[in-house]
Amino acid sequence: VVVAVVLTNLSSATSDLSRRIQELSTLNQVSHVLQSTLDLESLLAVIHTEVTRILGVDNFYVALVDPQQPRIWYPLAVKHGKRQHWAPRILLPDRLTDRVIQEGKPILMTPEVKEELERAGLPSSEESPAAWMGVPLIAAENTVGCLAVFSTEPDSILTQADQDLLTTLSGQVGVAIENSLLYDQTQRRAAQ
Repeated sequence: VVVAVVLTNLSSATSDLSRRIQELSTLNQVSHVLQSTLDLESLLAVIHTEVTRILGVDNFYVALVDPQQPRIWYPLAVKHGKRQHWAPRILLPDRLTDRVIQEGKPILMTPEVKEELERAGLPSSEESPAAWMGVPLIAAENTVGCLAVFSTEPDSILTQADQDLLTTLSGQVGVAIENSLLYDQTQRRAAQ
């Protein structure tokens, strides 16, 4: 029994160490890309690839606030591994993405709080998420958007450790996105 307990603890520690190494590798990869490009598409593609790989989800999106209007737009949305084109929409107080943006705080919804998830304002769809997580993208003390992942698989789990990883990434990503948008704006003005 003692040997079994020791082996179980060792296996758990090995699994935790492996996960931590993956997280650090992801942070390193994203950090490298964020420093090397101002192209929004490239930034979001790498973030999407790394986040979905480490969290094991195939639903991911980035929602950004339009600074001129109270609305959000989606430069990248992927559902079931396929790129989506979601139309811009007005900010609403009863949607999870909007709450993350307006409150500037992460939200983690898990299967254990499914009822709360439904009451929290997810739009109705044929596939209601079993787990959803969104973190604010903050730059210069302003929330510029939300980075979110979700799963429709009933046995999927998103954890506090997952939220911590996304929160760590979101600090770098928010600044990089804002820099990319400012660069695009400057290029458009120069072209005009």
